[in-house]
Amino acid sequence: MPSEDELKAAFLDLVNAVRGLQKVPIESFAGRLHNKARYNENVRTLHSFFEGAPDYNPLDEEDSYSQELDGRDATDLLARLSIACVGRGTIQVDPSKDHNNYKHYIYTDNAIARFGEIITYLTSFCFVEHIGAELKRLGLPSIKDLTSMEGFADYAIETMSTNRWISQEISVDLWRGDHLFTLGMLLIADFLKSDPTLIPAYGSRFQDRPSFGILQEWSYNIWDDDSKGDAAKVDTMVEFLGNVATIVYVPQTDAQMAQPLPTFDVMREFYSSVIDSRRRRRGGDDDYTEEIRSSLERLDNRQDAINEWKSYCESMASYYNVNMQPKWDRGVVTVFDNQEWSKFYTWMNLTFAKEWDYYWDVEDIKIIPDQPLFFKTGHIGCPLVAGTSILLADGEECLVEKLMAKGRLHGGFNNPKDEAIRESSTSCVVCRSNVALVGFNGEAPFATPGQVFLTSTGLRAVDPKAALAVNPFWQVGQLAPGHVLYRRHGEGYDHVEIKSIEKTKSEERTVYSVFHAVSQEYYHANGYVVSQNVPEHTLQQAVDALRQIPDDKRLSLLSAFKDLSGTFGKYDLKSIKARLDLELFQGYPVPEIQDWGSLTMETMKVDGAVRHATSAPPAKSKPKKRAVPLDQLRRKYGLAAHDPDRMPDGYRLPTIDVIDGFMVVDGEVQLASSHDPDARIFKWTREIAGTKTFEHGTLRIFPDGLSGQGTVFVTSESSPARLSKDSIFTFKAQARSASEEQGQGNALDSGRGYVGLDKYQLTVDRTEWPADTDQDDIRDPIDLGEFTYGYSDEGDGANIPYIQFPLLNQLQDSINSKFNKELDELYRIELETLQDNTFRATVRFHRASTVPLISDSGEDVRTFDVKFPELGLDLTLPVLFQGFYVDLDIFNDYSYGALYEFDPEMRGGKGKRHMLKAEYVGDADYFRQLRTRVSRAFGDVQDPSKRTSDWHRPSPCGITDELIQYREPDVQILMTFPSYREEMVHSTVQTLIQDMMYYHMDDEDRKKFTNRSKPDNLPSVLADNLPAKLKTFFHDKYAPAFLCRSIYSFDKYTSKFTPKERKKLWYWWEGNGEHCLSRSQEYNDLNNIASIEAMKMLYNTDLEPFLESSQGPEHWANELFTKLGGKRIMNQLLTQPIQAGGNAINRECVLMNTLAPSKDFADQWFEKIVAYAGEIGLDYPYIEDDIELAGQWLHDSIHDLIVKVLMDDPSITGSVKEALLEDIEEFEKANNLDQTETAERRAANMIAKQAVFIAEAKNWFTAVGKGLSKALGATRLYQWLGTAFDQVAKKVSGKLPGTKFLKGLSTLCMAAFYIGQLASNIMGLIQNWDLLEPDQRATVILETLKIATDGVGYAIDSFKKFKDNPITSAADQLDVEGLNQGTYRAMGENAPDLGKMSEDINGPGGFHESVSEHVGAADQTPTRPKGEESWNEKINDPPEDLPPGGGVAAEKFSLSGAILQGLNIALGIGVAVAMTFSLVREWDQLTTAGKIINTLTIITQILTVLLDVVELGATVGAWVVTGTLGVALPIIGAVLAVIGVVLMIVGFFVNLYKSSPPPDPVEHYINDVGKPLISNFDEGPDPQLNYTISPTSVTPGQLTSVEITGKNESGKEVSLTNTRITLLSGTDDTCLFAADDKIKLVEDTDPDKDTENHTYVAPDELADANMSSSKLGTTSVYYQYDVRLAGPKDEKENALDPLVVKANEKVRSVWKAKINKKGADDDHTSSRIDIVEIFKNAQGQNDKSHFQFILRRG
Repeated sequence: MPSEDELKAAFLDLVNAVRGLQKVPIESFAGRLHNKARYNENVRTLHSFFEGAPDYNPLDEEDSYSQELDGRDATDLLARLSIACVGRGTIQVDPSKDHNNYKHYIYTDNAIARFGEIITYLTSFCFVEHIGAELKRLGLPSIKDLTSMEGFADYAIETMSTNRWISQEISVDLWRGDHLFTLGMLLIADFLKSDPTLIPAYGSRFQDRPSFGILQEWSYNIWDDDSKGDAAKVDTMVEFLGNVATIVYVPQTDAQMAQPLPTFDVMREFYSSVIDSRRRRRGGDDDYTEEIRSSLERLDNRQDAINEWKSYCESMASYYNVNMQPKWDRGVVTVFDNQEWSKFYTWMNLTFAKEWDYYWDVEDIKIIPDQPLFFKTGHIGCPLVAGTSILLADGEECLVEKLMAKGRLHGGFNNPKDEAIRESSTSCVVCRSNVALVGFNGEAPFATPGQVFLTSTGLRAVDPKAALAVNPFWQVGQLAPGHVLYRRHGEGYDHVEIKSIEKTKSEERTVYSVFHAVSQEYYHANGYVVSQNVPEHTLQQAVDALRQIPDDKRLSLLSAFKDLSGTFGKYDLKSIKARLDLELFQGYPVPEIQDWGSLTMETMKVDGAVRHATSAPPAKSKPKKRAVPLDQLRRKYGLAAHDPDRMPDGYRLPTIDVIDGFMVVDGEVQLASSHDPDARIFKWTREIAGTKTFEHGTLRIFPDGLSGQGTVFVTSESSPARLSKDSIFTFKAQARSASEEQGQGNALDSGRGYVGLDKYQLTVDRTEWPADTDQDDIRDPIDLGEFTYGYSDEGDGANIPYIQFPLLNQLQDSINSKFNKELDELYRIELETLQDNTFRATVRFHRASTVPLISDSGEDVRTFDVKFPELGLDLTLPVLFQGFYVDLDIFNDYSYGALYEFDPEMRGGKGKRHMLKAEYVGDADYFRQLRTRVSRAFGDVQDPSKRTSDWHRPSPCGITDELIQYREPDVQILMTFPSYREEMVHSTVQTLIQDMMYYHMDDEDRKKFTNRSKPDNLPSVLADNLPAKLKTFFHDKYAPAFLCRSIYSFDKYTSKFTPKERKKLWYWWEGNGEHCLSRSQEYNDLNNIASIEAMKMLYNTDLEPFLESSQGPEHWANELFTKLGGKRIMNQLLTQPIQAGGNAINRECVLMNTLAPSKDFADQWFEKIVAYAGEIGLDYPYIEDDIELAGQWLHDSIHDLIVKVLMDDPSITGSVKEALLEDIEEFEKANNLDQTETAERRAANMIAKQAVFIAEAKNWFTAVGKGLSKALGATRLYQWLGTAFDQVAKKVSGKLPGTKFLKGLSTLCMAAFYIGQLASNIMGLIQNWDLLEPDQRATVILETLKIATDGVGYAIDSFKKFKDNPITSAADQLDVEGLNQGTYRAMGENAPDLGKMSEDINGPGGFHESVSEHVGAADQTPTRPKGEESWNEKINDPPEDLPPGGGVAAEKFSLSGAILQGLNIALGIGVAVAMTFSLVREWDQLTTAGKIINTLTIITQILTVLLDVVELGATVGAWVVTGTLGVALPIIGAVLAVIGVVLMIVGFFVNLYKSSPPPDPVEHYINDVGKPLISNFDEGPDPQLNYTISPTSVTPGQLTSVEITGKNESGKEVSLTNTRITLLSGTDDTCLFAADDKIKLVEDTDPDKDTENHTYVAPDELADANMSSSKLGTTSVYYQYDVRLAGPKDEKENALDPLVVKANEKVRSVWKAKINKKGADDDHTSSRIDIVEIFKNAQGQNDKSHFQFILRRG
């Protein structure tokens, strides 16, 4: 306890501080209260409608809008202020605007009274905060600190009551007009002893307060010492103390609550209390009381004069009413004007609940005394109809329409926790909505389809999508016949099996949504246990669960959620943890991770142990993954042992059925089973029927749900304590049709081609489905036949999801059988799992152009009822289509999609749209029976009446946890790698590199300048066994540069670096110069090593079987590479590269690199990717009429082909050479040409003779505009070339003898031309044909001729027939199709040669560079595509959503923008991955390495936009990816430094250390280490524009327009790819603005551009921009804005042209927002704006320059 001297000193300091107080700024405090109240949680939905007041922050709070006053929680007081102000605001609302009669619920008289009460209490709080500000200024303890000082309160109160202190202090203050000192001290006395939220005291409570006793002592002592017998002095004293009492006392009022009262009323009631109290003590009056009574009588005549002295409460109320209340009034009026009913209702409901807590015992003074009903059009939640019975906690029932807030609902479980929950309050929302209703087993429907019911197998709804739309965090399955519901009956529950579901049509009706004020999950509707399904409650459960999960497990769990992939992809684990702790543990103790390194080891694995290792329930937030959820899976699996010979006698692997997340093994429902939805693992324990043997098993289902892998342990023990390896057997699982009989279970066939599983019946609408129209169902149905979903068995146990459309398969089989052909599949398929786990199955009929040529569709292309009479096939195509898609909804029997007619005159042949419907006709009966059995089996297990506090479900034996580690190498695992999480790999790599830095940096530097210890758990390969060169790199360069960049971010040390040093330091980290980090071989090597180790750490369980395999890991890498080259796998990965876990292309390359680091599998695979892109391009006709280019090509290629044939070139297939040689010789004979000359001369002679032919043929490379039949408009390759030759021959055969002998030569060369155009404009192999030298053009021609000749060589008989005869029949067209198919095959098989060709013509590294240039569109800056489905686009019109650089390709080929986007993305990802891995092996070729890094920067922008923003998967059959580019691109290599996701440094430099390091060591470090290091760095280029900013300083809290101007003062034109402007917004000391994430980028022409929270660039004819923002921060919240300023948009493409600024021109970037608060001190009050120019340097490479503004705030 402090000594008396210490107490005395503290008291004297307090007295002196109060004596020095300045006037209380009532106006400022009124604004402060207003600002805090409008940010109160109670008014959160209306906050944006109320304008703020000027900021006043006397205590320099970090958040001036916090709910604290004088450091104390004032949340409830501020909530009550906001309630009163909003309530009063409704007075101003025009009754005609109150459509829902909400004013009826609000008692405005009570609102006025409540305002008076609360402003009275808050005024005292403000006064004390005013004193607190003075104490803080003087460095003295706060009032709150003094309150907690033992003995201080008693000492102070006792001292203030002594005669000496009264005479010295109070008597003197009597003559001051404001009485500020006396008021302050009296108020402090009560704050030291009383509840600060109830000062001043109301009514009789005053007599219990210290201030009452003190005032009595003051009054008597002043009277006794100075005023006794002097009436004037007594009157002065009474008036003085009456004034002073107003700060601590409010007499009883008519309103029955505290109110600001006139001073006389307070004075009279105070002294009346004094007289009564003294009379009681003394037994009657004395001289003192008589003189006081007389004074009051005299003063009664001076009431008006006395009341001129306004109390602080009166002054505050008066000022607030005049200046602040109108802000509330205007906001409320706006809410009603804008009909923001849901927001206002939320406020009413919150207010009702709050007042129930505040004034539970007083009904007549509530502002909203009755439960508000929310009337709205459309419903919220999952409502019920009137008449539905609701079970109350007391066992009584109540109709839903009569349910009131006082009604307590029965929670449904016999659990102590649930008993408490039953006492929650209730709210009910009434809606007028167009809804359907559902009921069961013939009962009247009563609930909407989205209502969630509790069943024996979990939560379910008839329409789970509707339920998930209300609350996306639940796991809600489909409710279907066979499920078991629970219905209350007495004290227990009936198990109600659903036999039928009755559903009404949608119609408008009144419905009621039931909600609870606390997290009660369940209630009863018509007796059924139903879920409230409220997201706020689910989120709170998730938060509670996350708080209980250990730190290392928590990050692992969260990394599995797809929505967080961007966070884990961009930042390292430590930064993520710091941010999570900030949000998760406010007010809670934060656990510490001692062993950070463990986060990257096995602890980071996502498996069942994460959830089951804690007693906390698993978080119920539902991760959105591109995988079939186990609880939505219905599949039958056959099992096959990996080693059948080891299987014990008499034992066979079972057949397993999975439904609703439960297992049926060999026909028996497994009660002792479980599943982990994230690890995708089932576990079970069973006794094998008829034996005394137990089977303990695990089954891991791969993401597509079609296959899996598992382990069984066969033993005589039901609960074995340990495993015996001899009794452990691994197996492979493959899905089977439920109707397929399964034999022994250990001999699954492999390589069966296609295995169908789910069958659907298709119906298409004959009528068109126009754009911009909604359609509910088929109107004029046409049977389109069946299609099936299953998988393609690629052999060796590898399979991929696949679909088949039997009608086209039948056409293919019929043609092949009847005409002895080998036509491949006539269509391509794409399969994608969308975000809601709907499957989008797309069929692209890429050979549709053949059908009009072989059917009765005819030249005009009739599309319905197409038959094949000429071919003699008994088959009808109900509709000739270009493609169709169906979104297969696993929740419904009917799914819908769209079909597009084939129309040669439309781009891509994609014509009119028609609705498509798919009805599931597969194994529905089988799975319904299975569902019934499972539901019945679990009925008792899950019965709510049996869920006691110690309830638990049967579970498999614990030994099953150990079985997971037993796995065999299986290429299928590598093809899907189920546990892979791209973002976790990336984060782990970055964490490892950071830990390596801390391990290898100077020990003293680490201790002085960081809070990290030396890591002690790094793998040896990254620690002591790291190559010496890399150790030196960390120690001498990387770590010092890291520290310098961190230190530089502090205002205190910025000036210690010269501008030149700062420029060099930035350029080393982020530039693209030869000596920058991005060009560092050491950094590249580190990323490669770290990525391999990260994969092994994270996925050791999965990788170990391959790494330890007897064949060796390289064998499995090669096996994987071989499988990845398959056509179906290639198509699936390229069309849907973003799959479960991330980017599939990157995933497979990382796996191959991990298994075989020395092999270049990634680059070899990329060659195949490029070739496959070419194959897709062959699907579409050439449409450009580039006559001169075509003529030159034809001239050169015919010449070269003749020479090759005559020279017997081995690159041409022998049979093709023979056929062409025959034609050459016949042509020479017909034209009397000398056949004895050299091959070169003979070729020249033939070319000379063919001049007339070439002159005409160059006009016939495309069918567009030729006036021929419609059917020919979409023909491709030899389909068109045969016709084209016939047209040319008609015109020139009379002039050129032997013309017919040119057909083979010319069509081959024209086909080569198409291939060359694909190579240039779609595959990106040729950067610019016009710039090629003759020998380079010859290289291209020869390679494309090789592909063309190889192609016809695969169908040589068809080629001979084609070249020698005109096409006159449908059968002839089949030969032509064989030629086209051969060309496809040749394109794929010549993949390596195409890559070599590109390398030859573009130089070393040119293959990758050329593709990158093509994908990245060189200097263009991409904008966000619309991502909308397009069709019926005229073939000559530019398509929608072209990718940057796609305009030329669209002009040459009839491709849609979506197809071009998809190809560009696939090529972009592929080339980025290939280049990254090639850096590992080719660094010594410094020129090549430089090119690789440079070209990687080109594709960054395009992929950032296309992958991060566009939701193609939902609209055009491509894919969706969320997150940052760090997730989409490779996770190793110097690419990370270039694309801006290197480590956490780029994102977190600004607040890496929140406290400044000691000054002297830092300055020494800068001078001794930093400056010498930086002197060796490249300086980097200067900005090409001159940048200025206005204003140059800003005022905290003020709405300010900041303008950044870039002016060209160079005297010549400047061209920039773009200029990136980066700044921060938020609460952190580094932030410029306090706008969080509200700032929007608008056009220069937008009328709102100069209003708050907007930014724009100008002038619009010179510049445009795109903007992204990221949420950052580890100890505070802030947002990073990146605006990329470029030139105007290219209207033909989704890209911004380069920013071209002529001499003396300027561009502007204007930002308007509220300036952030001033920092904690002078070292933390500046904000930085970074400007980075990206441009081509003199060497033609992308480079960067940097400029930075530092603005002081205040």
